[in-house]
Amino acid sequence: MTDTEKIDQILLKMESFATKDDLKVFATKDDLKAFATKDDLKAFATKADLRHETNLVLEELDSTEQRLNRRIDSTNKDLQELRQYVTAVRYNNEIVEILMKRQDNVEQRLQKVERKVLCS
Repeated sequence: MTDTEKIDQILLKMESFATKDDLKVFATKDDLKAFATKDDLKAFATKADLRHETNLVLEELDSTEQRLNRRIDSTNKDLQELRQYVTAVRYNNEIVEILMKRQDNVEQRLQKVERKVLCS
C-alpha cells in the first residue's frame, strides 16, 4: 500500500470523528459539575412520599366534603322548618280572616236583632 493510499484510508476513518462544531454542543466540565449528585437526588421526593402526600390531600378533600355535606343537610333542614312555619302562618292568617268575617257577620246580625227588639 502506498503512502497516498494510507493517507486516504486515514482520512476516511477521520470523517466519522467529531468536529469542533460537533463538540460545541457537548457538555462542558462546568455543565457536568452542575449536575445533581447522589445526595441531591436523595433529597427529592420518592414515589412513596408523593403517594403519602396525595393521600393526605385526598383525605382532607374527603373531610371537607363531609363537612360541607353536613352543613348542606343542616341548611336543608332549617329551610324545611322555615317553609313549614311560613305555611302555618299563612293558614293562621286565613283562619283569622275567616273568624273576623264571621265576627262581622255575627255583629251585623246582632245589630239587626237589637233593632227589632228596640223597635217592637
